[in-house]
Amino acid sequence: MSDIYTLQFEGLVTVHRAIDAALQSVVDASTSPLDVIVPATRGAAGFLLAHHGAEDNVLFPALRRAGRLRSTDVSALEARDREHHDLHELCDRLLGAAARTAPAAAYIAALAAETRDRFRAHVAEEEHTLAADRLREMMTPADLADLNRQLEDFRARAPQRPAQIAR
Repeated sequence: MSDIYTLQFEGLVTVHRAIDAALQSVVDASTSPLDVIVPATRGAAGFLLAHHGAEDNVLFPALRRAGRLRSTDVSALEARDREHHDLHELCDRLLGAAARTAPAAAYIAALAAETRDRFRAHVAEEEHTLAADRLREMMTPADLADLNRQLEDFRARAPQRPAQIAR
């Protein structure tokens, strides 16, 4: 059995891969009817925004509160915060494109591809920052247990896709 830090990291990676797959499904639907691409777009963008909501409101604050961050950890979290902002803007554009009276599937797919590419770059850095060995340095087992309780509370209150929101 893996240790708690490895399990935490594996959960994060699993969620990231699911978001990537959701965005990829929108890209792949570029020639699909609107009744396929529009709901897929809403789902993918909503999934990414909900996951980042958990990171922004629970995970990152818990890491900061644990008080064991090195200056490199602090700067890495700040960079992830900025990337979240940029990704949220892309998601807003994606949702706006899907909400138009006459949405264009090819345009939606192109925005989804841009979002997916930025997301992939973002998670590569985030997964490096939050790898099990680094997480072990940032949080005690008690901090990690508290984080997971907070994440469960967040998921319980989340209006969308609660089973798939951040690990």
